[in-house]
Parts: sequence; structure tokens; C-alpha cells
Amino acid sequence: MSPLHSVFHDIATAEDAAEAAAALWLARSDDRWTPADEAALQAWIATSPENAEAWADVGEVMGLFDRVEAPELDALRREALRAAEPAQKPRPALTRRLLVGGGIAAGVAAAGVFALGPQASWRAYRTEPGERRRFELADGSHLTLDSDAEVRVRFTGRRRDLVLSRGQARFDVAKDPARPFAVAVDEHLVVATGTAFNIERDAAQSMVTLLEGQVEIRARRTGQVAARLRPGQGYLLAGGDGRLISRADVTQAQAWTEGQIVFQDERLETAARRVSRYAPSRPIRVSPDARDLRVSGVFPAGDPDAFIEAVSLYLPVAARRLPDGSVELGLRGAAAP
Repeated sequence: MSPLHSVFHDIATAEDAAEAAAALWLARSDDRWTPADEAALQAWIATSPENAEAWADVGEVMGLFDRVEAPELDALRREALRAAEPAQKPRPALTRRLLVGGGIAAGVAAAGVFALGPQASWRAYRTEPGERRRFELADGSHLTLDSDAEVRVRFTGRRRDLVLSRGQARFDVAKDPARPFAVAVDEHLVVATGTAFNIERDAAQSMVTLLEGQVEIRARRTGQVAARLRPGQGYLLAGGDGRLISRADVTQAQAWTEGQIVFQDERLETAARRVSRYAPSRPIRVSPDARDLRVSGVFPAGDPDAFIEAVSLYLPVAARRLPDGSVELGLRGAAAP
């Protein structure tokens, strides 16, 4: 049996297995660390969301956020210190003392096995295409999900961890300075203690819009602060990079909660992709020659025909229905493929 099989043998869940593996990676990261080791670590992180979250958890316990100078993150520092104290439970949690004080290194060297303590379970909240729902979370926060969205949630006595897996969500966060509320999206974390914000995620990019309070955008792996947002600001994430939007369209960010989609000088391809989220059985595709046309307007969510009719009227495009049920928008007069 391989060392990793030995490590994972008695671990009940994917999250626990990922945290055990993250701890092993940390134990190996010494002066002999090579570029090949780093490449292997990055490949492991990219394999699954659980792996990325586990590595971020290890980084937080190890104090990777200590350089951040912001009152909102004092609780994170206190959390790391508490995690370093001796565990009060029969089985240890993933702590700095356990990782650095010899527990993991000795366990790996002697037996090739490291057992993590019991972890709070992840709970998934999701909606079907065309559905919109509002949930009250265990801490009193409210989560509102747009069509075909999913958020995974795990709360403990020290942390409130969430992952936006797909779609769009609004987070109305209950104040709890001792437990930061951290939403993972792409390669970043959106961290707050009590505030309201919206995140829209699709295949190409994600947009964070702050509605009330304050949030920080941080890199998931290093904890480095990328931006601190004020109400009305946003942060655009694409391909691991980010850009501050000093004046975000708050009306657009909230319109979906009222069953509307608002576009303001949006690329036709992006607008079509957002409309299609509400009716995935009839997706709208845009031909390359029409992708960069701009769209503005307010459209009812869940009515792709209204969108197709409007853009065909006001833009130089024609709609062509394809055998698979989708609709292609292309420049009017262009030859069909």
C-alpha cells in the first residue's frame, strides 16, 4: 500500500482526506523543496475544490494572514492563536501546534499515517434552472441563490466557510467578529464579519459587488489582500487575476432578486450567457462576428425569447434556431455555416 493510501485509509470524507494530504504537503516543504515538488503541489491543489480549500486552511492556521493590517482580520489572528492551543477534544484538530510541533512529522515518519479530528460537514444549498430561493443559515445569515446556483457551507465554532460552486448568490451576513465569513470563488476569498454582498460566477469570470459594510478580497493560497471594498465598489475576477471596479452597478447586481436581468453596455456574448442560465435547455449562442456587439436594457429573467426578440430588433443580428434546441445570434445577412 502506498504512503498516501495509508494516510487516507481511516479517513471518512473527502474533506478530511484533503486536509490530511495538505498537512503532508506542508510537512514536506523544507529547504529541500524543489521546482518539481512545487509543480506537484500545484497539480494536487488544482485536482479538486476540497484540495484547494484544505491547502488554504493549512495556510490560515500557519499564520499566512499575519501581515494584513486591518481591524476586520483581528478575529482571524485570534483564530490562529486559539488553534495553536492544546486541543481539548480526544482527537486533535488541524492546528499550528500539531503541524509544526512534531506531531505530523513524527506521525508521517514513524507510521505514514495522520488522522485528523472530526470536521464539521459541508452542506450544499442549490437551486434548479429557473428557480430562485432564500435560505437562513445556522448563524442567522441569509443566502439568496439565483437560478442554477450552488453554495457549499461549513460552520464551526471558529469559522464560517462557504464555496460558491456555480451561479449567482447574495450573502446577507450576520455580525460575528469572532467568526469571519469567507466565501471562496475561483482563486480568491471574499471575507467579511457582517455585511451584504453579491457574487456572480460564470465560466469566464466572477464579479463581487459590495452592497453594505466592508469586505476584503484575498488570494486563497497566500492570504494576501488584493482589495478592500467599500459599498458600491466591485471586484472582477478572471483567470486567477482581479481588478477593482471603483463604481460597480449595484442596481444590476441586485436586479435578479426581483426577477430581472439588467445589462449596461454588456457584450452580446456575455449577455446571452447570463440569459441562458435561466433556461439551459434552450441556450443562446453568439457567432464570433457578433460577440462584441453591446447590449443595454432590462429583461425578465427566465424569458429568453423576449431577449432574442429585443436584440434582433435593436441590433444588426438575426436569430437562427438549431436542431438541438439552441438559438444562434449572428450578424444579419451573414451566410449560415
